[in-house]
Amino acid sequence: MSRPAQPPKSERRKPGTRRLKPIHLLDLIARDAQPKRRNEALFRLLRAAAQDASWQQPQPFYSIRTVATHFHFPRIAVSRVFNRLKTEGILTISWGSKTIIQAVQLDRQLHVRGVIAIVVPIELFGRDHACRELIDRLANELWKLRFVARFWFFEPNGKDPLGICQSIIKEKPDAIILVMLPAREKMLEQRLTDGGVRIVTISEATLRSRQFQPGGREAAAIARRLVC
Repeated sequence: MSRPAQPPKSERRKPGTRRLKPIHLLDLIARDAQPKRRNEALFRLLRAAAQDASWQQPQPFYSIRTVATHFHFPRIAVSRVFNRLKTEGILTISWGSKTIIQAVQLDRQLHVRGVIAIVVPIELFGRDHACRELIDRLANELWKLRFVARFWFFEPNGKDPLGICQSIIKEKPDAIILVMLPAREKMLEQRLTDGGVRIVTISEATLRSRQFQPGGREAAAIARRLVC
């Protein structure tokens, strides 16, 4: 029994996409109206066509030249319509003037190996540049290893010192990094340790060391030690 013929690869639909209607199937009702009404009608027509075709994957849209030629519009008028669609987040124009319909649902289906909690005193994060740089570098190194960094900021001596602990454990991170935890907050560290999660503590002395200066490798070493 013969198998049904498959469409060419260029015509096969990607998962999560709907086919954009050929432009000759679009009917501009206000073709003979005043310019302002015609421009609005074209905007609504193109927006409907883009929304009907968009779903989870970006895909090419009509070019400004194609639209202008088909509907007998000045290119500058079509360009203004496209700019309105860009403002609404429906279209984007990439390098080379290629117009793309944006996805309605952002779903790249990325797969990560796990989640790492990074716990930082909020007042330290706000005033200390070295702390912010460290956190940024840790998050980048973890991402390279396909781990996502999840941040928790807390106020030392807060009214509910264990609330942050409970919220972290509830999220079930694979490991926890405590950055410059004040000595008076050791109970928080102990509670997190009791939760059975692997913990790495970065002290102020470690943060100020040469290894954490620009170009240092300690952030990468911590990330690898946690997850490898």
